[in-house]
Amino acid sequence: MAYNGFKGIGPKKLGASPLKQLKRSKDTIYVSKKYKPGDYVEETELEDSIMSQTKDFPQLSVQDYSTVKKKKGKNYVVKDNN
Repeated sequence: MAYNGFKGIGPKKLGASPLKQLKRSKDTIYVSKKYKPGDYVEETELEDSIMSQTKDFPQLSVQDYSTVKKKKGKNYVVKDNN
């Protein structure tokens, strides 16, 4: 099967499946570096981060997200599954 000669296009070059990418983008929200791991994010900053990263208005509150976690120098929160 040909992929029009574009590099990086095709089943082996896409990385994570689109479904996993969508889930990751909805569940993981990156926040500023002013927080330390274990802190809770302020409501207004979480809303701004959600709107800028997902282009959706937040449907959940701070209590529905984990405390701040850090990976590769970036702070983030993850939506709780409760």
